[in-house]
Amino acid sequence: MNNKKTFLNSIIGETIKKTNAEISTIIPLKKNKEDVGDELTLVYSQLYFDNYTLLIYNNYKIICNNNQAIKIDELVNSRVLRTNEEKDFVELIFDNNCKLIVDLRDDAYNGPDAMCLKGPNDLFVVWN
Repeated sequence: MNNKKTFLNSIIGETIKKTNAEISTIIPLKKNKEDVGDELTLVYSQLYFDNYTLLIYNNYKIICNNNQAIKIDELVNSRVLRTNEEKDFVELIFDNNCKLIVDLRDDAYNGPDAMCLKGPNDLFVVWN
């Protein structure tokens, strides 16, 4: 496990208050008026904590202690005990023996960013 200090550590001790799924459309800047561009529409997940919001755009999975996968909304009222940030993945470990694993490998990207963390004092961190 990696114990380095990261912005993700800010949510240690935070409790998920609600989750949400949103739709986002990305429209690239056009070079000229003939440039059609490729629009990208994606569904992403939002985790609302006490003081932070985590937006997850990449593929992820949630596994509990019995190796059972659960839906993200089943994490409501779970408290973050630890985080682990590696090159190919990020883990959030919760007090209910579940962990959310976000895939950071190149082929897991659904859009330009993997995750965004918003928080107090205009904190805005992007994993890309």
